[in-house]
Amino acid sequence: MVFIGVAGRDSEDAVQNFIVNRGLSSFTHIYDEELEIWRSFGIPDQPAWVLINGDGATQVIVSQLGVDGITEVVNALIDA
Repeated sequence: MVFIGVAGRDSEDAVQNFIVNRGLSSFTHIYDEELEIWRSFGIPDQPAWVLINGDGATQVIVSQLGVDGITEVVNALIDA
């Protein structure tokens, strides 16, 4: 399982500060200045999650999940 953060809607400096201040530096982040990645998945707002399985099928969740929500989603993917 790979996590990639995709940030936009703010300056690159603000995004970098968010990543550092929230302790999110342990995984890759992409700065989506033009929101192209967001649009390609139909993401209207933050926070949002895009889950992509091995077959390339996607599921978009527009919601704040928190640790419990992420754990639930990951476990469901593992069980599927």
